[in-house]
Amino acid sequence: SKRMSESFSAKIAPCQDSFLCHTKVRHSLLDAVQDATAEFWKAQAHSSKSNEPYTDLLLESGKSKHVGELGQAGLEEPQAKWPVKSNYFVFISQTGRDGSKEEIARPTSWFLNSICDVKTFLDATDINPGCDKTSEVMRPAYQCTHALVIISPKYRTRKFCVQELNTFMKRRQREPNFCVIPVLWRTDNVDGYHREVDELTWIVDEHHNTPDSFLLTVLWPKLLQVFDRPKLSYMELKQELVHYIKEYLGVDDMPFCFQRFFHDYMQNAP
Repeated sequence: SKRMSESFSAKIAPCQDSFLCHTKVRHSLLDAVQDATAEFWKAQAHSSKSNEPYTDLLLESGKSKHVGELGQAGLEEPQAKWPVKSNYFVFISQTGRDGSKEEIARPTSWFLNSICDVKTFLDATDINPGCDKTSEVMRPAYQCTHALVIISPKYRTRKFCVQELNTFMKRRQREPNFCVIPVLWRTDNVDGYHREVDELTWIVDEHHNTPDSFLLTVLWPKLLQVFDRPKLSYMELKQELVHYIKEYLGVDDMPFCFQRFFHDYMQNAP
């Protein structure tokens, strides 16, 4: 134990013995024992921490901060309170601070609900104004069968995002049927994230596509496979995205990221 190692160091403190290392430098035996003891406990602490698949929050200063999972005072077993849904239910984890909400999350939430017949949770549309965000997010975070995690440049700087990711990675460890669907958007790596996050099979924007191209050629076809839905052609998916823009966004209110796509489609429409 740590107390035993400290006791041992104290006992050899009066010792004046020394030894030659491989570099022919003479070292104090006491210094060597104390250095080895410090390294041992440092390794133990790292090993204990690494057993949890937690990513740290990235602060503005560039330092990292441990924030753990989503939590609520007095709630020790959230899975017992909010059991997993029997039907497909997808939690979409993202941040609106770098455009990923409007470019990827909102249209994909619509796509899963309307085309795949899969229920989703997206904070922008499913949290009632004035409600406690923590409890509103925790319920679907534990009830969902899948987590669609959209990692973008600002994702790790948002506390709720990091806690959501940690909650999902912990669930993934203990629930064999729980599925994390990881997406990289406008970033090429997950540097700074826990190694288990890095080891996931990522849906990647390899060609730095526009949002419409990434949705139509990469993400949406993959989701059709994940949820065992009939395959749709590129043109069929394109028509669905146009329908989303017309009926759910409105032509006058569509985000800038879809304006060129929509204009080109209408120009070439029969």
